[in-house]
Amino acid sequence: MPHGYSLRWLYFALLSTLFWFALDSQPLRAQAIIVNEVYNSSLTTDEWVELLVVQDSLDIRNWTLHDFTSTGASSNTLTFASTSLWSALRKGTIIVVGQSGFVTTEDTDPSDRLLIIKGTNATYFSGTPFLFSGSSDAIQIRDPSTTHIFGVSWGTNNASSLPAPKVHFSGSSTSNTSMAFQQNDTTLLTSTSNWLQNTIATQGLGNSTNNSAWINSLRAHADGSGFAIVKPDTMKHGLTYSMTITYHRDTAFTVTDMRIIMPSNFAWSHSTSDVSSTNITATKSISEDTIYFNTITFSADTSVITVQSVTAPDSTAYYPFDVQTNAQAAYDHTTPIPQIVLFGLPVTVGQVKGNDANGFPLRAG
Repeated sequence: MPHGYSLRWLYFALLSTLFWFALDSQPLRAQAIIVNEVYNSSLTTDEWVELLVVQDSLDIRNWTLHDFTSTGASSNTLTFASTSLWSALRKGTIIVVGQSGFVTTEDTDPSDRLLIIKGTNATYFSGTPFLFSGSSDAIQIRDPSTTHIFGVSWGTNNASSLPAPKVHFSGSSTSNTSMAFQQNDTTLLTSTSNWLQNTIATQGLGNSTNNSAWINSLRAHADGSGFAIVKPDTMKHGLTYSMTITYHRDTAFTVTDMRIIMPSNFAWSHSTSDVSSTNITATKSISEDTIYFNTITFSADTSVITVQSVTAPDSTAYYPFDVQTNAQAAYDHTTPIPQIVLFGLPVTVGQVKGNDANGFPLRAG
């Protein structure tokens, strides 16, 4: 081959390599949600997939979990409903989606960044849940335009079922075990060396020290740092209580402002004279149902805020007491959001089962 042709061929080969490398690696850098664990069972009712949200305020309404068969053919599709729960997921949220019998009690409260929901729950899903084959199968996340986001496959017949990015195990999946990601970065997802196959399931938890630390780091944030506890956590309608909000700060962040949003149907004086605090020096103010502590200096890691003479309303429900902190840019709520169980007056079935304009239960949770 003439020297000029040789150089041109080498140049073309180099450009092609770079192009395909960029094409293959780009989806990993932009990963918004991943499969963190897949559980394969010997039964047909208790299998599940664990997803991990990597991008903050992620909207997965009308996204899908798509399954394949043991022969590599396209199979069941499960669609995330167009409901508010899926509209703005916080990063670090673990979503465990399973078949009809994989769990007894579902967890639909996103405040603790853990959701455990049956794929047969028509409020949150439509379509048909996945059904895994141990010999060979594949599961993928797809966006509303059915574009592949990420997937896990195993066995010879599904080696080519999914495009990149994916992780593929050449061997079969043993019943009653998991395929679990062990690492702490989306760029490590596609190598089987960063996963364990046929391992003990860790539903709703980190799969290793590295994986757990990664989940915790996704959840860590300056605005909204720390956590709070409200007492009493149970009330009866019409009675008056002295409320205490105990706030434990995260010393990794310097909180400058805090606010407490009282439920609007609780009666109290709205006077700063009825609000006291320990271990806080700050400018205190009240606007409508919100108590503000601005320009805060803490003298200890734990502070107790007391609101005198709070009268409980008459409706049975869980009531959130949203404690929000600001350390960098804007107020954000501490998680989990404290709540009070209130035992009130009887209400009609129609009131309890009422839906909003989108069909979402008004009293969900």
